Amino acid sequence: MFLALKEIRHSASRFVLITAVIFLVSYLVYFLTGLAYGLSSSYSEAVKDWKANSIVLSEASHYNVTASRITNKQASEILLEDETAVSFSVSPVVVDLPNKDDAPAETKKTRKNAFIFGIDLNSELAPTLIEGKKPTEEYEIIADADFKIRGFELGDTVKLPVAQATDASDIDWKIVGFTAAKFQAAPTFFVDVTSYKDHLRPLQNPHIDEADQLSSNAIVLLNPPSENVKELAKEAELELVAPNDYINNLPGYRAQTLTFMLMIGSLIGILALVLSIFFYVLTVQKKQIFGIMKAQGISTAYIAKAGVMQTLALSVIGVSLGLGAVLATTSAIGGAIPFRIEPTFYTAVTAAFIISAVLGGLIPTRMISRIDPIEAIN
Repeated sequence: MFLALKEIRHSASRFVLITAVIFLVSYLVYFLTGLAYGLSSSYSEAVKDWKANSIVLSEASHYNVTASRITNKQASEILLEDETAVSFSVSPVVVDLPNKDDAPAETKKTRKNAFIFGIDLNSELAPTLIEGKKPTEEYEIIADADFKIRGFELGDTVKLPVAQATDASDIDWKIVGFTAAKFQAAPTFFVDVTSYKDHLRPLQNPHIDEADQLSSNAIVLLNPPSENVKELAKEAELELVAPNDYINNLPGYRAQTLTFMLMIGSLIGILALVLSIFFYVLTVQKKQIFGIMKAQGISTAYIAKAGVMQTLALSVIGVSLGLGAVLATTSAIGGAIPFRIEPTFYTAVTAAFIISAVLGGLIPTRMISRIDPIEAIN
């Protein structure tokens, strides 16, 4: 360590430069990691909150819950067999954002795509509130926190004009709570299942028997399905989908995740390559010095260890600065973009950074071991 610190103090400008490179690359990787996790969470927050074992969808829906159709007969058979199962309905909607004087300029006179979930708010599917309370009266709803950023407050009303619904466009729904549960990157509303069926469900076909009328879009199984449930689902042309399989088949989710993973992995690999080139050049420049050290009896292992300690010290400093800068950036941007810090991912990225940096610093070791002291001195 003494040799490593001595050289850093002697050639400070060189090591400041490589620390700056580590800082910039680590900042970019940390930011992309937070952005990737934030975007993936915005696709799947609502699904993960269900803590489901399986999701029952119609086979023709192809993992699309809004296209899934479960009839009264199908739902009653599943719910009767599994008493812990919970059904829910979902509809897309376009919401007018408020034009309040203190609202951000970009939200004025604009509209926002959203999803409305009709669920039993006393069941396991009820969203976790971050502010407010659960609906206790008719025409009360829970809204995603994204709407709070865009100007809505507790007590405000909003219209939910669902296509083909009975009187959805005429009702003012009162926001009584906020949650953090996006679905397919869009904010959500949660309405009691009874209110949903009375006011927001698309009109039923009067020419179809009651048993074949639409009951819900999906059923969530909280426990592993029994053989009877599996058989009922198969006979009714329904499929049981694991939550992870459902999330991975959301439009754009897999491509987005793989893209970010490739970018992050490439940046870490580039950092290792840059460090190896940097230390290789330093090794060539110090070939005579290493030759004199070896002539004095200093082993190759000792010299290599000093190089590793240099790389480790610079990596820790650069990565720490990058992490601090990302935390500062997070505070500055607030909720303007879907950015989220996940300690587990950040720990893994930090470990990958330091390990790759140390490996990059070890590459010149072979050159050091082949230096002939007499040749180097001459």
